[in-house]
Amino acid sequence: MADDLKKKTVKGVAWSGIERFTAQGMNFVFNILIARVLLPEDYGVVAMLGIFIAVSNTFIDSGFANALIRKIDRTEDDFNTVFSSTSRCRLSSAPCCGSSPRRLRISTTSRCW
Repeated sequence: MADDLKKKTVKGVAWSGIERFTAQGMNFVFNILIARVLLPEDYGVVAMLGIFIAVSNTFIDSGFANALIRKIDRTEDDFNTVFSSTSRCRLSSAPCCGSSPRRLRISTTSRCW
C-alpha cells in the first residue's frame, strides 16, 4: 500500500513538473514572438495588461476552488457559494478588462524578422 502511494505521488509530481515547465517554455516563446512583432511602446501596454490580468485572476480565484476540493463534507450550498462569489468577482473585473483592448494601439507597421 505504501509503495503504491509513493509511486503515485512521484508520478503526480513528475507530471506536474512537466506541465509547469512546458507552460513556462511556451509562455517564454510566445512573449519573444510578441516582442518581435510589436513596437516597444505597444509591448509595454501588453505587459501592463498581462500584469493586471494576473492580479485580477488571483483575486478571482481567492482559493475558493481549492478549499472546496479539500472540504470533506461538501454540500450544494458550498458549490453555489463558490460559483456565485467567483462569478461576481469576474463580472466586477470585466469592465476593466473590456476597456483595455480599446486602449491598446497595435501599429500597422510590422517589424519583420
